Amino acid sequence: MKYRLLLFDIDGTLIWSGYAGGRALERTFNKLYGIRNCMKGVRPDGMTDPQIVREIFIKNVKKEPDEKEIERVFEKYLENLEKTVWNQDYRVMEGIPELLKELKNRKKFLLGLATGNIYQGARLKLMPSGLWDYFEFGGFASDSAIREKILIVARKRAEEIIKDTDEIERIFVIGDTHLDIIAAKKAGFNSIAVATGNFSLSELKKYSPDYVFESFKDYKRIIKILEAS
Repeated sequence: MKYRLLLFDIDGTLIWSGYAGGRALERTFNKLYGIRNCMKGVRPDGMTDPQIVREIFIKNVKKEPDEKEIERVFEKYLENLEKTVWNQDYRVMEGIPELLKELKNRKKFLLGLATGNIYQGARLKLMPSGLWDYFEFGGFASDSAIREKILIVARKRAEEIIKDTDEIERIFVIGDTHLDIIAAKKAGFNSIAVATGNFSLSELKKYSPDYVFESFKDYKRIIKILEAS
C-alpha cells in the first residue's frame, strides 16, 4: 500500500495557543534571571524552541547560553506552559478537527507532527484541543533545533511504523510560516502553506509553496487535492 505522509506544524496551523508559549517564557526568564519582557526583539514565528531561547539569551540576557542553562530554562518553561496553555484565547483552527478526522479514517494517509516545539511542549500545547491522539509520531525541536532536520526525523519515524521506506510516495509539510516552506524544500518534501498564523496569503506565496490556502475551512477540497497529488 502506498502512503502519503502529512507532517503538521502546531502553532498557527493546528491551534492558536493564546501566546501560551511566550507567556510561559516570560514567567521563566523573570523567575530565573529577573528579566521582564524577555520576548522583546524576538519574533518566534517558525523558529524552533531552542532557537527562540538562544535568541532571548543573546538579545535580552546579553550572553551566549550553555547547555545546562538551556536545560534549566526548558524545565521551568514546561512547568509554566502547563498553566498558561489553559486560557480563554486558546482555539483550534477552523476546519482542523474535521480535516484530521477525515484523514485519519483514510488508510493511505499517515498523520505526524513536525514542529518547532520540544516534545513535551508540543504535547502540552495540544492537550486542551484533544488533537494529540490524531498523531502517531513526529519530529520535534528536542530532536534538532533545525527545521529541515526535524522533518527528516519525522519521516524516519514514519518509516519505522510502516516498515518499508518504498511505501511512502509523497510527503507534505503543512505549516503557516515561510520557514516551514523553506524547510520542506531543503528536505525535498512538498509544502502546504496556510495563512492562519501571522503571515498573509500573499507573504506565503512569495516562497512558492506547492499549495497555499487561506484556511482549512474547506477541508473537503483540501482532502481531494491531497488524494490527487
